[in-house]
Amino acid sequence: MSNVTVQSLATTSRGAGAELLSRPRLGDQAAFGDVLARVKSDQQTPEQKARKAAEELISTALIGPVFKGLRESNNAAEPFKPNAAERSFGQMLDTTLAQRMVSSAHWGLVDSVAQKLLRKAEPEGATPEKAPGAGAKALESGERSISGATE
Repeated sequence: MSNVTVQSLATTSRGAGAELLSRPRLGDQAAFGDVLARVKSDQQTPEQKARKAAEELISTALIGPVFKGLRESNNAAEPFKPNAAERSFGQMLDTTLAQRMVSSAHWGLVDSVAQKLLRKAEPEGATPEKAPGAGAKALESGERSISGATE
């Protein structure tokens, strides 16, 4: 019985540091994941790149300012007012929440902006409307347009 006690004390005295070192470092894994994501982003299709750019635009230009306005209009009583850390890092939180919100939901506005970005990136003579079978592709993707309407 005393042998077990001595052994458990020995592992607990040195085990705290060893346990921390043996745990996987989530920060390192996330950084490595970011590097891999950058490599994968180079392999994205133009549609995926346009969607990503549209998500960033919508989150930065539309959703971010709404969050900023809500944060600045906080009229809470003294014990509930934002502290210095909340004021310092509030913008980072707003940016992260806006990006997550836009990327997690299917927003028609993001789809529309992505389609317009793709049209702008295409060469002048190769518009999808003039390509054979473009109408069928538009119907399959759920895109609706009125003939003769200008953008």
